[in-house]
Amino acid sequence: MITNHEASEKKALLNELQDIKKHSCICNKSMLTEGITDFAAPIFNMHQEMIAVLAVSTLTSQMRKLVTAEEIENEILKTVHKIRESLGIIK
Repeated sequence: MITNHEASEKKALLNELQDIKKHSCICNKSMLTEGITDFAAPIFNMHQEMIAVLAVSTLTSQMRKLVTAEEIENEILKTVHKIRESLGIIK
């Protein structure tokens, strides 16, 4: 039996997965550790099936001083592209 809490967690997870698909990369405050920001980007195969996720965590306090969230997202997406190239998924 699924409780209301579990159902709302599942709905939130599905919404977040849709955001990741739509934006290619997502940035959120960590749910596990205060002061940490998490980034994640899916890696798709040639059939557009997700085969992996590249995840990066950083100290939120240092992020604004040294680099912006947008810069981190751009680097993550470049890395995802390189991984797909190295796997022969794209040329």
